[in-house]
Amino acid sequence: MPSPSPSLIRQLCQDLQQHPPFAQMRAEHVQAFVQQSQQRYYAANERILAPEDGPVSYLFYVRSGAVTGTLGTTAVPTSAFLYEGGDMFAVSAAVAQRSVSATYRASADTFALALPV
Repeated sequence: MPSPSPSLIRQLCQDLQQHPPFAQMRAEHVQAFVQQSQQRYYAANERILAPEDGPVSYLFYVRSGAVTGTLGTTAVPTSAFLYEGGDMFAVSAAVAQRSVSATYRASADTFALALPV
């Protein structure tokens, strides 16, 4: 797979630095995050992550679009929450090296960065 151009990486770093935690990070650390991440696109209602996937392999940063996390079953959800541009998810599960406890789906066409953990 070809590497993104330096100008694209620079622009993405600048975009990320508008949001926490990247706004508090040194530029070289943001650049390392970008260079190690994979760009991913999800169609509306596409499943991104679920408990049955096992321990989390990626942290997700939502660049655009939205992701809904739902607890409970698809037929009987007990609660839901929304991640939008600038939000990260699966952080707690990644740190604990465990599965997520919710099912995550794109609420709309979504562009995310996935960082291997």
